[in-house]
Amino acid sequence: MSKNWRIPIYVSLAAVAVFSCVLAYGLNWKLQRHQAREWLGAQANSWYAPSLVGARVQANAPLALRLLGENGVVAIGLDVEQFKGSVPYSPATLRQLFPEATVEYSQDGRFVMAANDP
Repeated sequence: MSKNWRIPIYVSLAAVAVFSCVLAYGLNWKLQRHQAREWLGAQANSWYAPSLVGARVQANAPLALRLLGENGVVAIGLDVEQFKGSVPYSPATLRQLFPEATVEYSQDGRFVMAANDP
């Protein structure tokens, strides 16, 4: 005895819309992370440490990003005192983009952890 399942078209459209929104959010987050890493890598006064296989310290990107193939970042450092003008990525912005990373920034010539780090 087989029962035919019928899903109304509006339920299908709603599911596709929700999936599309979640996918767009994840892809936008991934794009912003790549832009931040490119900027950090191009600056002499900043650095980031990607999570490498086999390393002692590893960090996993959030699940939504791991499903899109994104790797984690262990730590980010930013010597804000050395930049002339405004810095496009504040420690708070970097914490939002890289929640798995330890964000450090310079203060009076020494690096300290960002306020949101434990």
